Amino acid sequence: MRYLILVLGFLLYSCKSSQSKNNSYSEEEWVKAYKTHVFCSCLMNGYENDTIFKLIKKKDPIVVYSEISFEDLKKAYAIGKKTSDKIPEIVLPTEDEYGNFNQKKKFIMQTCLDYYTSKELDSISHGEYNKLTIN
Repeated sequence: MRYLILVLGFLLYSCKSSQSKNNSYSEEEWVKAYKTHVFCSCLMNGYENDTIFKLIKKKDPIVVYSEISFEDLKKAYAIGKKTSDKIPEIVLPTEDEYGNFNQKKKFIMQTCLDYYTSKELDSISHGEYNKLTIN
């Protein structure tokens, strides 16, 4: 239960809107928002839109940044999905609340968070931002 509360709290904090008053966004803000979209997409796909996301969406629209174009959002969500699709299942020799052993699990939260903080995603995000400033 504590894990669920921690995850929910982190998501609500991380996936909130981060707009400034003057709509003048820095590269840092854009990159952070892009990465947050990737992170949220990774979690949603990893948990397969489980009930927790339905509950989150009742209170939080999970809109991070209004200046990210629809095309860039599609790219971010595709990266998140690709990341979550690659998470391997492992079998843990533990008992669940129903007395079942050897449960198949995935390290979804850890993998998505690790990718959020990765140099690879930093590079992709800055590259996407640079494409915007060139055009």
